[in-house]
Amino acid sequence: MILFVSCEAPSTGVSEADSNTFEQNVQTIKDTWIQGFEEENFDKLTLQEKIEYTKNLCLREISNKKNETPAQVYNEFLKVIMLRVIDVHWTNHIDTMSELRQGVTLQSYGQMNPLVIYQKEGLNLFKNLSNNISKDITKYVLRAKIERSNEREQVVKNTSTNDTSQRSTKKPRKQKIRRNRSQRGRPF
Repeated sequence: MILFVSCEAPSTGVSEADSNTFEQNVQTIKDTWIQGFEEENFDKLTLQEKIEYTKNLCLREISNKKNETPAQVYNEFLKVIMLRVIDVHWTNHIDTMSELRQGVTLQSYGQMNPLVIYQKEGLNLFKNLSNNISKDITKYVLRAKIERSNEREQVVKNTSTNDTSQRSTKKPRKQKIRRNRSQRGRPF
């Protein structure tokens, strides 16, 4: 699992955008009510120390959840969260890419290559997709409480058209109308 707080500060310096992104991520972590988060000491740390502190705090919270539950339940917990988050973001991404494909055709009027624009925008959307998936998985893993339940809830209803259990009885076949046997060889 990728923690979204594992973004590392560049060695040459930290841009304001990186710092703002990290501060937003830390605010998300504060909102998850992680035990052991000390805000007074946190404000005195440098950005690199804040990153390390936050990563360690999140990893400790995850390991606590892992130690409190059996391995099979914990793995099922992670699987359900990951599948749900990926499913939601992927369907949104597919819709966005479809809209992009429709909108990029107008770029040819502006003497721009629509394929190049589609590829660049598609790459940016995919990077955003993977970042958002990572953030949401981390957020939900940190926020969620694991409850033991043996039954899974069905999320999607079966929409199959080949389901025979819901089919009504077969319609009676209509008998074909044929010519009389004695008139088969005759013209009208």
